[in-house]
Amino acid sequence: MSEPSDNQKTGTRLQPKAADYGDVLAGVVELLDTARRTSARVVNTLMTATYWEIGRRIVEHEQEGQKRAGYGEEVVSKFSEDLTQRFGRGFGPAQVAAMRQFHLTFPLPNNFQSVIGKSEILQSVIGISSAGAVERLSPVA
Repeated sequence: MSEPSDNQKTGTRLQPKAADYGDVLAGVVELLDTARRTSARVVNTLMTATYWEIGRRIVEHEQEGQKRAGYGEEVVSKFSEDLTQRFGRGFGPAQVAAMRQFHLTFPLPNNFQSVIGKSEILQSVIGISSAGAVERLSPVA
């Protein structure tokens, strides 16, 4: 076991220097503020990519290789019902239809790899391989 320091032996405590403490505290506050802002941006980006991917999967399911689907509203309604039952609020018919429309309005750009950068999280949501090819993702069980 290590020897007690002189401060421990005498029972005195070292007081932090006021100027040093203020600088350290300011640095910690800045670090936490930056982490919170960054995490909020990451979550927003991840949810945007997730909603786009949900829309893509709905469109692919509806179309089954056809140019247009004939029963899109039924699929949106069924997805809404099932997702709401599983996850609760946020998956009403209007929200699910908006996810579908999001995918249709903003198709995958040719430079999508550079749009999402090297984020492994986003790549896994969208299904981009390390070679940059978009892969068809299997549904999550």
